[in-house]
Amino acid sequence: MRVGVLSRHSVANYGSLWQAYALQTVIEQLGCEAININYTPEKEVGGTLAKTLVNVSRWGKKSVTRLAFLAYQYPSFTHTFSTFRRYRKLYLKETKEYTSSEQLKRDLPKVDLFCTGSDQVWNLLYDNKIDDTYFFDFLPDDKRRIAYAASFGGNKFEDGNVEKYANYLKKYDSISVREDSGVQILKQFGINGMQVLDPTLLLSKEEWEKLLPDKQKKEDYILIYQLRPNKEFDNFAVELSKKTGMKLIRISTMFFQKFKCGEFHYLPKPEEFLWYIKNAKCLLTDSFHGTCFAINFETQFIEILPGRFNARNQSLLKAMGVEDRILTDYHDFSLYDKKIDWGNVDEIHTSKKEQSMEILKEMIERKEE
Repeated sequence: MRVGVLSRHSVANYGSLWQAYALQTVIEQLGCEAININYTPEKEVGGTLAKTLVNVSRWGKKSVTRLAFLAYQYPSFTHTFSTFRRYRKLYLKETKEYTSSEQLKRDLPKVDLFCTGSDQVWNLLYDNKIDDTYFFDFLPDDKRRIAYAASFGGNKFEDGNVEKYANYLKKYDSISVREDSGVQILKQFGINGMQVLDPTLLLSKEEWEKLLPDKQKKEDYILIYQLRPNKEFDNFAVELSKKTGMKLIRISTMFFQKFKCGEFHYLPKPEEFLWYIKNAKCLLTDSFHGTCFAINFETQFIEILPGRFNARNQSLLKAMGVEDRILTDYHDFSLYDKKIDWGNVDEIHTSKKEQSMEILKEMIERKEE
């Protein structure tokens, strides 16, 4: 069977790339051929994303700040996107590129089963809209479709077109979601959804370690992997570094983070991203996938919730029994010394991984009644 996966794989960040790679890998482990449907919306291609973002940000309110934002961010976004496009060619099997539902409708990928993949496929995108393409709006009704670890991002649809999305979802043969809140959203539509692990948590520690570069660790360090601006986060990192006497290293795909605290490592290769998390003494992060890899590599971590879309981070921590890793007081540094019981986490992880793999296997093999 050939399974076509549609996820937000082309977003230029490590979580998007690795979740697509992981789902591709486990589908193949189940004896199928996997291919990523290479859908990249025009508004997210390269530097065009900078134009999309400035339209919904405070920088776009005045012509001067708008021009300043574009002058700085357009070349940066273009470079990052083209870099990740090369990485995708290394790690992912992809169809030809599509930039719209219309293109997909005119020339459907030749697959036996369509799968909406993981990441925030059913959440608001950069322009504060939901993209119908991720609901397979381009598919004829007779095409089989499933969803594995799809995410709504928050606790509800952040869009007024609920009835439209409910109709899309009812066309699926079966749906599994990443967050417990997603199960509740589906219940509102009379759909029985199952909660499963993000694909990055389905591969073993050893499978991820095979991808690591042959690179020696020079000294202990605290790693910052931060996606959203947060001055309190930055101040906490600086103070923790002082208290522990440990070096701060910051990794990011965003060049402007060069001006934040920590020794800056810009746009490391995907396998180096894994290496930095694996070898950190402690990870400070607001990233869902940063947390996933800390769990995979059994790296101590402190979670700073990202603000608007906390549901995915909280659901993951709850599922793994590590909700106490959430930082609730930026003046409290005791979490650093409180060690995670990895034996307990591993037991939970193993059990949920087996359940998730079985659910994926059943969804793929299930025939239409």
